[in-house]
Amino acid sequence: MNGITRLFDDLSRALAGAGFGQVAITGTVSKLVQSSSGHVYFMLEDSQSKIRCMMPRGVAQKVKLASGETVSLIGSVTIYGPKGDMQFVVTCLAT
Repeated sequence: MNGITRLFDDLSRALAGAGFGQVAITGTVSKLVQSSSGHVYFMLEDSQSKIRCMMPRGVAQKVKLASGETVSLIGSVTIYGPKGDMQFVVTCLAT
């Protein structure tokens, strides 16, 4: 029997192997929060779905987002095991 961590590790590898390296998505920013570490956390949603997003400090210093703003972002889909969430890790704005 495998543990939860193993399941999330396997799912992360499966996502990477299925061509979900760097992808572009478009949506509206909501629930925007900047942590004390400098990372920015928010939801990106369209009319039917939403995904948790994380923008690392280095990216957040270059990219400024606002709640309610519609943006196109480039990043990767990952599984964040400690919370059991799928998340989108932002690398840059899509142009």
